[in-house]
Amino acid sequence: MLLLQVVNVIEIVTVIAILSYASFQDVKTHTVSAVPIAVALCIEVAAGLMQRGLSQVIIALIPGVLILLLSFFKGAGIGAGDGLIAMITGISLGIEAELISLYFSFILSSIFALLIIALKKGNKRTEIAFVPFMAAGFLIEKAVIL
Repeated sequence: MLLLQVVNVIEIVTVIAILSYASFQDVKTHTVSAVPIAVALCIEVAAGLMQRGLSQVIIALIPGVLILLLSFFKGAGIGAGDGLIAMITGISLGIEAELISLYFSFILSSIFALLIIALKKGNKRTEIAFVPFMAAGFLIEKAVIL
């Protein structure tokens, strides 16, 4: 029991740390480094396997995999890093909470984009970092779950 509590704390700290790092990097460069995300994903998979089992981990990866595939086929816009981050948060939250988290992420980013356009700071082609909104969606959903 104590081991699972320790794993849960490590998992939450890992997710918040990678979301913070990736958010800063995405805002600054509109890219996220694959290596830290890959390390965090490995930690999340291990924690997910210990806490929830293989089938739940695979199911939780689905939204992230779909975003990843979308990034490869669509080109510009949503990136592969967004898909990898969604895999990490998906394992941490579970499939249902991840979908709600992504919903919050899309709503918040849409509101931000509309503000940019309304304030004439950009137009519909202006690129905005999505990871900070994924972080916000994760934190909102995590607060609701707790």
